[in-house]
Amino acid sequence: MIVHSHEGNKAPRIEALRKKHETLSFELENERKKLSSSDLDMARLKKQKLQVKEELSELLQSQEKKSVVS
Repeated sequence: MIVHSHEGNKAPRIEALRKKHETLSFELENERKKLSSSDLDMARLKKQKLQVKEELSELLQSQEKKSVVS
């Protein structure tokens, strides 16, 4: 689920999303190394990582547009 905040500074949310993306990358790498990792677990992690990346991208684009207008 993507939650959009239209109020205030978006920097804390952007930083949180970057950390979450990094954590998911680490988890995916660990799952790849496991012999017992399931395709379902891998797909779940990849989906979460993509959702985080999409939200992060939206926030960064929104922030860039706002700074161009200001």
